[in-house]
Amino acid sequence: MNEELSIVPSIRRPAYWSNFNFERVNRVFKLNEQEPAELNGTYVLYWCCNNELQPNQCLMSLLGIKTLQIQEYFWYGDVFITRFHEDDDTFEFSCEDVPRTFLGCKKLLTNLIWSYWENKEPENAIFDWQYAEAKQEKLNADKQIILGRMSKIKREILKQMPWMLEYLAITTCDGDALVDANIRKSKNHPGMPEVSVGDHCRTIAIKAVAKANGLDLEIRETPRTPEHLSISKLGKVPAFEGADGFKLFECMAIALYITSQNEQTTLLGGNKKEYAEIIKWMSFFNNEIVILMTQQLLPQLGVIPYDKDQVELFTNMTQKCVDVAEEYLQDRTFLVGEQLSLADLFCAANISLGFQFFYGTAWRQQNPNVSRWYEMICHQPIYAAVTDKFQLLDEPKLTNNPPQKKPETAPESVAAVA
Repeated sequence: MNEELSIVPSIRRPAYWSNFNFERVNRVFKLNEQEPAELNGTYVLYWCCNNELQPNQCLMSLLGIKTLQIQEYFWYGDVFITRFHEDDDTFEFSCEDVPRTFLGCKKLLTNLIWSYWENKEPENAIFDWQYAEAKQEKLNADKQIILGRMSKIKREILKQMPWMLEYLAITTCDGDALVDANIRKSKNHPGMPEVSVGDHCRTIAIKAVAKANGLDLEIRETPRTPEHLSISKLGKVPAFEGADGFKLFECMAIALYITSQNEQTTLLGGNKKEYAEIIKWMSFFNNEIVILMTQQLLPQLGVIPYDKDQVELFTNMTQKCVDVAEEYLQDRTFLVGEQLSLADLFCAANISLGFQFFYGTAWRQQNPNVSRWYEMICHQPIYAAVTDKFQLLDEPKLTNNPPQKKPETAPESVAAVA
């Protein structure tokens, strides 16, 4: 038979959701051929499987798994827990936006369900301990998912870089960690493309060159949708779809493509060697400095576990990479050639995290070349047109100390992007 189930709004208990604050909504969908009488008093877990990743094996061991193919309504990984009643109307509790760490531990999940339906309050000490245990179980399971998707060579490399494996597990396996956006054709100009970027350090250059080239890009920030996942399978931003249906993900590829739409542009260098240098610097800042700097930043914001020694390690590793640019810029104004290029715009945006949180007056005195170059790029009209008013720190905001009890929300510029 066809049974229409309405999902009851989930409760708002700060202690339950740790330091997260999620908005929850009602949803309705149809569940076919279920007989509540046969399931009286039992809980059933449903897993929405409309994406490339396989369900976490921790989830498969829970109260019983059934899959739903309802892509038009739900995202991959949405989890719905149903309790069937023979006498009462069937109802559901939506866990779609509950931190996925809850779903990695059976006893924690059953405790949560039991306390909700039986109107019982679990002991906070026990609950907190179970949460920590579940979080670690979830992280370990996600690491295995990451390794399972890699080639043999990449797996061996990641095993030698546990911090990188943990970073990938946190930012790519947990849907709640991803910042998502919808990609559609421009409503105002249907013939023009639309790009989803948001205000991220890796996407500022895209907005800058689009504006400078007079490209009519509609920039949107909306929740992840199947349209977005059809372009960027990991659900990251930026993602791009042109008016002709051409699709791209990865920030460097999108920045290069949009810049190249102006055939008269000087931002891509004057010859093949300069073009190669532009890509070199973009890759260096994107794959070295940003990745290391986020590992320096996120623990201090409370986004990932804080470890003083690890933060110090990543601080030193970041500085070692910045030293490369500091030496290079000693007798140069721009990164490539004698004029502004895409490399300057892209790399200045990438390192802006440092100037936002770490690089006070003392640091800038010790790194005058990078500081001079960064300040000059920030004052370029093409860059300033898409960024906030330029300001420098007197003192660093973060100095390798544990986060406050209520951690600061991670800035959009460090959310998961391609």
